[in-house]
Amino acid sequence: MNAAERLDLLDALPHRPPMLLIDRIVSVSPFEHASAEKDVTLDDPWFKGHFPGQPIFPGVLILEAMAQTACVLAAHSTRSDTGPRLPYLVGVDHARFRRLVQPGDRLDLSVRSLRAWGPFWRLSARAEVNGELAAEATLTATLAPAPTTFPVAAAPRHAPTATPTMPALLGAHDE
Repeated sequence: MNAAERLDLLDALPHRPPMLLIDRIVSVSPFEHASAEKDVTLDDPWFKGHFPGQPIFPGVLILEAMAQTACVLAAHSTRSDTGPRLPYLVGVDHARFRRLVQPGDRLDLSVRSLRAWGPFWRLSARAEVNGELAAEATLTATLAPAPTTFPVAAAPRHAPTATPTMPALLGAHDE
């Protein structure tokens, strides 16, 4: 990955290692779809315990990588004048794991927007290895104002004045 690609990835996601589960943004069509890649290596920290002698990329981390790909789509689809936003995964439906993912595999991740309403997104997500389906799910996510103390919130021109409450995160009107 070159420096510009790395900066684009870090600008699109609030995640940092070891929870940054995308290595490259492959393509983005705002409001429609995004694709990304994750190179699965034996150096990934979870393989020390999942499972010694038979390393398998945890299914929950495949879901997280798909959710991070959804974050990339959201980051490229929202207006910059709304202030810093943080993505939150609020639902996972119909998750299915079809194939083991192991060191040496490249996880090809894709998300497609099914519906957007207010700050919420409903997305179809897929993870493949060599064209073979590894996992799929329907994700629901939202974007909420970032707390002013969050590191990503330091750089933008306009930061929110307070940390959002859970009802605000879930779409209820502020008091």
